[in-house]
Amino acid sequence: MLASAAEEFGPHHSYFVSIISRISPSQAEVFRKLVGRENLDALISDMGYLETYFYAPCDLRYFNECLSNATESQKVTDDKSFCQFCESYFNGGGVRLASAECYNKDDRWEELPIGLDDLDIPFRTRQANFLVLEAIGLARRVDTGYFEADKWEFRNLVYYHLTDLGFEFARACKIVS
Repeated sequence: MLASAAEEFGPHHSYFVSIISRISPSQAEVFRKLVGRENLDALISDMGYLETYFYAPCDLRYFNECLSNATESQKVTDDKSFCQFCESYFNGGGVRLASAECYNKDDRWEELPIGLDDLDIPFRTRQANFLVLEAIGLARRVDTGYFEADKWEFRNLVYYHLTDLGFEFARACKIVS
């Protein structure tokens, strides 16, 4: 970040120093995974997509359209394939799926095994890390509430997306370049 400040110092750099002093190594790793990109141009493109489809409230019409139009290899037929679809839909640059719940046809509640499995951090610690990132303004939590997914079950998805401050922080810290 010092190199970034030396090239172009802005008033936000002082705040970023404060942020660095408040986050733990595991929170920094969760943030890096949330950013999800190393290429600045790719993340800029992702941010436009995020603003359109993922900022609260989530545009579930687009999600359901993608779910309905999934290719045969992505077709959602059970909880496992729903998890795989959600992970591919939500785990891109600037967005990470944190959890998913469903009521299956037997009206039995299940929390689906989804999101952030590539981090070697216990589930509750991951959630706490995201809450810290949200509290300092780098990420925003979105809970979709319950909705019908492709005419067959009700789901609740929780995901986090990068905020504009988070984008600028990632850029200043050279997470993306």
